[in-house]
Amino acid sequence: MFITSLANRVFQVSEKVPLRILLVVPFVLQIFAVVGVTGWISLRNGQKAVEEVTTQLHKEITQRLEQHLNSYLKVPQIANHLNADAISLGLLNINDLPTLERYFWNQLQTFDSLGYLALGKENGDYIEVLRQNDGQFRVRVKDATTGTSRQTYALSPEGKRTKFLQSEPDYDPRLRAFYQTAVTAAGPTWTEVYLWLDNRALSTDAVRPISDRTGILQGVLNAGSSLSQISEFLQRLKIAQTGQTFIIERSGLLIATSTPEKPFLIKDGTTERLKASESRNSLTRLTARYLSQHFGNLSQINSSQQLTFNMDHRRQFVRITPLREAKAELTDASLLPDWLMVVVVPETDFQERIDANTRSTIVLCLAALVFATLSGCLTYHWITQPILRLRAAAIALSRGEWNQTVPVERSDELGVLAKAFNQMAQQLQASFVTLSVRQATLAEAQRIAHVGSGELDLTGNTITASEELLRIFDLKPRETPLHYSEYIKQIHPEDVEIATQAIAQLIQDGQPCEFDCRLHRSDGSLRYISIKGQPTLDRQGQVIRCFATVMDISDRKLAAQALQQAKLDLEIRVQERTAELSQALEQLQQSEMQLKEQAFQLQQALSELQQTQSQLIHTEKMSSLGQLVAGIAHEINNPVSFIYGNLAHAKDYTSDLFRLLHLYQSHYPLPPLSIQQEIEVIELDFLMDDFPQLLSSMQVGAERIREIVRLLRNFARYDEAQMKEVNIHEGIDSTLMILQSRLSGAAGQGGIQVIKEYGDLPLVECYAGQMNQVFMNLLTNAIDAIAQKIPVAMMASGSTNEVSREKSLRSQREVNEFVPCITIRTGLLKMSSQPDRHQSSSLIPRLYIRISDNGCGMSESLRSRIFDPFFTTKPIGAGTGLGLTTSYQIVVDHHKGTLDVASVEGQGSEFAIELPLRQNQGKQRDKS
Repeated sequence: MFITSLANRVFQVSEKVPLRILLVVPFVLQIFAVVGVTGWISLRNGQKAVEEVTTQLHKEITQRLEQHLNSYLKVPQIANHLNADAISLGLLNINDLPTLERYFWNQLQTFDSLGYLALGKENGDYIEVLRQNDGQFRVRVKDATTGTSRQTYALSPEGKRTKFLQSEPDYDPRLRAFYQTAVTAAGPTWTEVYLWLDNRALSTDAVRPISDRTGILQGVLNAGSSLSQISEFLQRLKIAQTGQTFIIERSGLLIATSTPEKPFLIKDGTTERLKASESRNSLTRLTARYLSQHFGNLSQINSSQQLTFNMDHRRQFVRITPLREAKAELTDASLLPDWLMVVVVPETDFQERIDANTRSTIVLCLAALVFATLSGCLTYHWITQPILRLRAAAIALSRGEWNQTVPVERSDELGVLAKAFNQMAQQLQASFVTLSVRQATLAEAQRIAHVGSGELDLTGNTITASEELLRIFDLKPRETPLHYSEYIKQIHPEDVEIATQAIAQLIQDGQPCEFDCRLHRSDGSLRYISIKGQPTLDRQGQVIRCFATVMDISDRKLAAQALQQAKLDLEIRVQERTAELSQALEQLQQSEMQLKEQAFQLQQALSELQQTQSQLIHTEKMSSLGQLVAGIAHEINNPVSFIYGNLAHAKDYTSDLFRLLHLYQSHYPLPPLSIQQEIEVIELDFLMDDFPQLLSSMQVGAERIREIVRLLRNFARYDEAQMKEVNIHEGIDSTLMILQSRLSGAAGQGGIQVIKEYGDLPLVECYAGQMNQVFMNLLTNAIDAIAQKIPVAMMASGSTNEVSREKSLRSQREVNEFVPCITIRTGLLKMSSQPDRHQSSSLIPRLYIRISDNGCGMSESLRSRIFDPFFTTKPIGAGTGLGLTTSYQIVVDHHKGTLDVASVEGQGSEFAIELPLRQNQGKQRDKS
């Protein structure tokens, strides 16, 4: 009712509004609304685009920074871990300081990022080897020979002491911060950040206490490097135009920054740490102050957070990430300092282009508004001029001025109307002249039948009626369509129910209707009419409007000709309307199909992008490994080839020398006394007997090294991008050789037993380098599974609770009886005509490769997700979750094979690979 009354109110108001406003104002308002909405949407989209780009940039910079810090800060802990293991195994003697000095110097040669390595002993002895900024090395030592002083010597490029530099009296490493920090932590940790005076840069030490087998403290290992390299890395990062990144401690002290600013100050010859909130750089200073105000205490930050604040009325996007997550598991090798990484990017770095686009959009929209206004005015003038002329002529006719004519200058509907008006004026004039003489004919003309037509719009319940329909219903024409109820009022009260039921049935069923009724005219007379209704349906089959014809059948015989003509006109209009609706429906269906196809293409592109991303990451890693292995094999091959090639000559020369020596002995059986004494000293007989055997041993060793180089080059295969026929067994053996160190030490002293059950396989057509990647990933997972099972069993057997003593003994027996084993089986499968996922390769001979282990196994929930990208059960930093995903893509997508896994938790797992022997045959069958 509210909508009906509102519509009536609008119609009443619109009847009083001039045609000029009705034509121009709505058109201009629509354009104005579209312009406003377009400008607002453009502005909002620009802001959202800035936020999305900034978030993506933050994540990328943070990830790169995390990767660099992890790789840089793990080196000191790894060095301490290696040294502690070497001391624990007896490979290093902490009392042999000269050997430690040489060992530390060699380690600094290996780890370029390390600045120094040191050992402080519980008895006060101290040894340290450090690297200067100019690349020179120095050694600092305190032992029984130096007394209470610590002496510093320069080292030659060969690691030997060259000259004495200085002496520090009363030096005791046990009183130093690094020693006390390690003793207090009772494990590997980091010292507080301090200023390294030798290099004038900040530094922090990775320290680790060492004890003997009884748990008595023997000393502290110390390793570290300058933190200035972190600042240099931050300065190389490109963060938009004016973006910055810096690293701070939980206390707010600055560690490193991407600006040239130093993280410390020198005042009056003394140095002090710089707080980020007191930085000379305004962006760094205000960002640090905002973080302090927002969090109150920086120690509360346990995860990465995205924030926004204003500086100079401009938004700044900030992302703060802890280097060491609160829930992360810490190990000796991955222990990281408790620092915070901050990345800040001003909105102005991205907003300038968006503001320019917004201004351009607003200018274009305003131009469109002006153009639309001018077009509306011109359209109004073009439409209303003929109508105004017709109006003036019609008013003149109403006053009895029969000589009115309208100029006909157009051929459209208004032109036809003008012609009809002129004809009507001529007919009226002729009728008026002959009216008096044709009264009898006029009476006959009044009995002529007329047919009216109208369209019922169900949204507003209004009827758009023709003039004849209004005349039949005895209604006056108006500027707006009359309401449906106005026509119902004209129907005879006895026929109102018939008419309303027929119309309601038409709307409900969507079927045409036809009925007759009577009209009660204002003069009291009755007219009989015949109404036919035709519904119009939308795409859902609902009736939205009805088209009806009304015929005055009071004198059916005289109206037959008019009725026939009305039917013809009605059929033509229905056909035209039906054709238009059919064409519109077909266009809608085509648009829907195009949208579905685009959505499918977008989904497919997204899936391909994710697969390509994961494959690129793993391929880049394996390519780097292949190049490294190939480079090492090449470098080893050159000197080994030189040695191997000269061994034959050495044997010949040795034979010649020994033969010459025999000649001397035969001709001079009694040499001088000095020669006889020298013969006894060097044991000439033993030397002549043992030296050929020594050369033979060297030849065997050189041949073994050449075999290892061949296996390394066979594994690398980084230069074989084409599919070739290769020996699968050689690829597996090469991979096992690469993993030999892990196989020997992953399960303790006994190592992991590898059982090879090779079948008789022909050469297989495949990508050799990619298949080596698959073997590497599967064998590495098998070794990790066995390594995970052994610590669990050892923890169970190490229980000291008296209640579980029997269970502990049983677990100990299981540990002793457990033999870690990896079994590799290969062979040919029987021919099968049943279709598989690659129908083109179902009839090609296939081989199988099964790699099984007796490790920890996995549950069914883990097995169902084992090939998902980025899914891993390893700790953070121990794996990317791409190995098995890439292996699955290599076997299934690149080689048209299958890769399945079967596992029983606690007993082990088996990966089964099936490959066709030939790939080209499958491609030819696909083409045929």
